[in-house]
Amino acid sequence: MKIVFIDLEFGQIYGSWRRDFLVTQAGVLSYDTENDEIELGELHFKHNSNLVMRRKEFKKRIETVVNFATKKTIVYDENHKIPKSEQTLIRKKWNKLYSQKFRVFIKQAIKQADIICFYGASEDLKILNRYNIKIENYIDIYTVVRKDYNKSYSLDHIVKILNLESFLDDDYAEKLISLTCAYQLPYGYSKPFLYEIEHLKPHYAIGDCARMFLVLKELYLTNIDISVKPMNCKCCNGSGYIEIGVPCGPEEVQWMSDGEFMCLGTDICGCCDGEGTISKIAQNNFDFLSTFLSKRNNRH
Repeated sequence: MKIVFIDLEFGQIYGSWRRDFLVTQAGVLSYDTENDEIELGELHFKHNSNLVMRRKEFKKRIETVVNFATKKTIVYDENHKIPKSEQTLIRKKWNKLYSQKFRVFIKQAIKQADIICFYGASEDLKILNRYNIKIENYIDIYTVVRKDYNKSYSLDHIVKILNLESFLDDDYAEKLISLTCAYQLPYGYSKPFLYEIEHLKPHYAIGDCARMFLVLKELYLTNIDISVKPMNCKCCNGSGYIEIGVPCGPEEVQWMSDGEFMCLGTDICGCCDGEGTISKIAQNNFDFLSTFLSKRNNRH
C-alpha cells in the first residue's frame, strides 16, 4: 500500500479578501508500506507579488507581508486594499507561470496512491480543486484525531505531545527519526521526488509532510493514546503564565476573554503554551492506521 502525505503553504494576496490564496510551496511524502520506504518531493513558487503569511505563536496570530521573488518584507496593514482588477492580474500571472507545473507535480505524486493524507485539509482541497486536481481517497489527520479525542490539535501541538520536535538525526541529517523508528532520507533521483534537505523543518511544506508521516507512524507503532487527561503544568502551576518580574497590582491586571485575570507582568508559559494543563501520554490498544482505513472505507 502507498500512503501519500500532502502539504501546501500559501499566502493571501495582500490587499485582497482573506481567502484569496496563492501557493508558495507544495510538499509530498510517499510511504510504501510493503517496503517500508519513503520518498519526498517539493516545489517552491517565488512569485513577484506581496503575500500575507500567517502563523501562530503562543496563541497570538502573527501576520507578515512577504515577496518571495525579491525576498523583501513589509509591515502588514489590515486596511490595505487593492482593486479587483489588480487581484485578478496577480492570479493570472501566477497561473501562467506555475499552474501547469503545480498540477503535474501533484498528479505524479498521487497517481499510485492508495490513500492521501492531509493535516487540516479544507484549504488544501479548495486549492487543488481550483486546479482540477480531484482528491477522492483522502484522510484528514486533524479531523480524525479531533473526532476520536474530542479535542483539536494543531500539528505543532501533536508533534510536541509525541516528542517529535527534533525529527532529523543530529549527526548528518540523513534520517527522519522518532522515538520508535528511523527512515533513511532518499536522495531524490527523479521527479517529482526532489527536495532540499534544509527545507525539512516545521512550517515548510516538505517539513510538515515529514511531521505528518511521523505522527502517523508513532500513533500506529506505539499505540499511544493522546486523550487529554489534564494535569496542572508544574512550570506555571496551572495558570498558563509565568512571571517576568513585574509586581502584580490593580493597575497591572486586565480581564481576559476567557474569563480569567492575567497580570501584565507575566508571559505565556512555554511548557503548556498557555493552556495551564499538559496532556498525559498513556498506552492503549488504539490502532491508528486501522482507524484511518476504516474512515476511508466508510466514505464509499
